Amino acid sequence: RHGKLARAAFTKLEPTHSFDAFAAWLDGLPGQLPKPETAADAEDLDAIEAAFDEALAPAVGLARGGLIRLDRTAALIAIDIDSAGRNRKGSAAARALSINKEAVETAARQVALRDWGGLLVIDCLAPLTAEARTQLRDAFLAAFQSVSARKVEALKPSRFGLLEAKIAWGASPIEDRLLDETGQKTADTELLDLFRDAARQAAADRTAFFRLTLSPRALKAYNARRNDCDAILNSACSGRVSIASGTGEQSVVRRA
Repeated sequence: RHGKLARAAFTKLEPTHSFDAFAAWLDGLPGQLPKPETAADAEDLDAIEAAFDEALAPAVGLARGGLIRLDRTAALIAIDIDSAGRNRKGSAAARALSINKEAVETAARQVALRDWGGLLVIDCLAPLTAEARTQLRDAFLAAFQSVSARKVEALKPSRFGLLEAKIAWGASPIEDRLLDETGQKTADTELLDLFRDAARQAAADRTAFFRLTLSPRALKAYNARRNDCDAILNSACSGRVSIASGTGEQSVVRRA
């Protein structure tokens, strides 16, 4: 992880060893394992891109109004609940329980989605009754365990309204894989975004051919795994997307 010392020793893989990333991801899921799906149209591709964007976003909206802000620091994960824009009905305790419960469930799923681990603190809204504290802890644990097989522990919110949890680390956090240490997209991430853009345009017009002109850094990432990239493009776009090198700093997808 960025800025952290290694806790594992890596050995060189034997030439015959094959690492299946999809199988490794499935191993981290609880219960019945999902079957792989293939994006069928532009709407599916938009949903995929939205999922990547959400996994990197500093704030996530709640379905019934309000949002949570997520900040991963060197020491812990801090999550704040904002009730702005939410319809408020019932007593103060009932309103607080409603948004807090939705927020801790959303927070649990976001932490699992981002592959975050370690200590976590959620600043819940007051007032909190003794029963509400129990419900919020149980809701957080149930939501996390529904999407991740990693070990998790959580305490009832304290008298200061802080729900504390400890989550076992799994895979590297998604932003550590998609972003560099300055917070900018890596060349591999840029290439992945371009492939999704090309697939979206090819799905929108199934008779057209397209040329993907790569920036120097994206071209370097492409050349490092050229065969895999070509196979992905051919499978997703039926051979209608070709690769070209460019001189500009920005990569583009155009009709051929």
